Amino acid sequence: MHGAFAELIDCTMPAPVFSLAHRWLYARPAGAHEWGALSDADLGIYVCGDWCLSGRVEGAWLSGQEAARRLLEHLQ
Repeated sequence: MHGAFAELIDCTMPAPVFSLAHRWLYARPAGAHEWGALSDADLGIYVCGDWCLSGRVEGAWLSGQEAARRLLEHLQ
């Protein structure tokens, strides 16, 4: 994923010193939100994830799409 991201942004990046993946098998958001994504364009902060919507993988995807849409809207 590191290499794909570097290619996507057309940037040379050093290899990570440490990397770890962890699957939260039983993790669930405490409450249901319908935020899509959270953002503060003036600060350049865009936050997304499954917890912003349904707590499922589809929510993570849709939240990422919403964050990307907001970022692109701000850049134009």
